[in-house]
Amino acid sequence: MSELEMGNMTIPTVPQLAYQPQEVESELPTMDLQTYPLLSQREIARLLLQHRLLSELLGGPLPPMLDISRIHQVLDVACGIGCWDHEMALRYPTMQLTGIDKNPASIMQAQAFMNEVRNVTLMVQDILTLDRGPFVPASFDLIHIRFIEADIYFQDFARLVYTLARLGRPESFLVWRESELPLTSGNACDQLEALLLSAMQKAGRAFAPGISLSMGIAAWMRYWMRLAGYRILQEKADFIDISYGRKTHEAFYEQAVAFCEQARPFLLKTGVITAPDYEELFKQVQQEMQEAMFCGVWPIRTLIGVKQA
Repeated sequence: MSELEMGNMTIPTVPQLAYQPQEVESELPTMDLQTYPLLSQREIARLLLQHRLLSELLGGPLPPMLDISRIHQVLDVACGIGCWDHEMALRYPTMQLTGIDKNPASIMQAQAFMNEVRNVTLMVQDILTLDRGPFVPASFDLIHIRFIEADIYFQDFARLVYTLARLGRPESFLVWRESELPLTSGNACDQLEALLLSAMQKAGRAFAPGISLSMGIAAWMRYWMRLAGYRILQEKADFIDISYGRKTHEAFYEQAVAFCEQARPFLLKTGVITAPDYEELFKQVQQEMQEAMFCGVWPIRTLIGVKQA
């Protein structure tokens, strides 16, 4: 692998030609690169760095309370480019991991990222159609979900968690991790978050009926898991310090910039802000995040459940 400098860290990047296109063509549908563009080397590096920092801060890819000896078959839901799967495969070589994502470009780049890893299978699969296959019920000892709140409508969550419960064996685990919006000292950051929540309300994607500076998904996770037949073993709240000068600040800044780019079409489409006003707000967000007095925390909620027999 080659390397890319990012902040004060040097991390490996995925080689552009690590895969053979003719080999993956039979496994992947023909890609519309406008709908599913390939990520740049810099974006892959950013995602790798973000994953490594979070894994370090949260104590590893799995909560330490889990009985690893009971886990053999693992399903990673919405795996993206496979950062979590790669770490798990190296830490636990006897486990068999399956990562699924609806984005064929992500799966292609994840396959390149895996390199010589042999205990990971990656598949293009819409997580909202798992009730129609390809997995049979009671296939997995552990199901892992992470940061999917932006990808799924509120009304689809209960059905998704129920479907995942069917895929788990009796006494299998579900580990689910989601984040809420950051709490910061920045006025522009607050404005951006308020616009996002307003847009989610207009688009029917909100988790709460009112407008606040919170996504609101953390309040629902326990309910959906219990409804699907899980007993909650542990519920944990972490607050990642993203203040200026902290270890995580530069990675969070890169994440915020990427998020602003990704959120632009959604915010403009819902009409909560005009394009010129958004560009000005974007600049203000970047400026205040680089100020020495910038303070913030990023709330992350983790739930661990066991499927009741």
